[in-house]
Amino acid sequence: MLHAALAVALASANVVPASYDRARSMIVYHVSDRLMTRVAIAPERVRFYPNATVYRRSGEEIARLLEAAEIARPVAKDTRVDARWLVEFYDRSGRNIGSISCDKFGGHGTIGGRHVAFSSDHFVVWLRSAFPY
Repeated sequence: MLHAALAVALASANVVPASYDRARSMIVYHVSDRLMTRVAIAPERVRFYPNATVYRRSGEEIARLLEAAEIARPVAKDTRVDARWLVEFYDRSGRNIGSISCDKFGGHGTIGGRHVAFSSDHFVVWLRSAFPY
């Protein structure tokens, strides 16, 4: 299920992806772009924000999300992320197998816990259209 080009892009950028090919469901968390914070929101903290919107999906939507991430051409980059979107992937047994996060502009994020820069805003634009808030 993991798109080969995304795996190659991440591997060539020294980013080791989780086995998203086993993903059977995902949870998407979104913290409003309008929320002002004193400090950047770390990707692993998005799920704990009290006003985060939560979406649960499975099936083909996972493949479409991975395709959107692939089109945004992630490249490994050590940069701080003010995460507003977090997508967690789960296998058949319900075990978390990886995640993708991004900021409100779609320029920076994480894949499998590794910091990346997205070459376009396609991923965040896709998230906004698939999960309107």
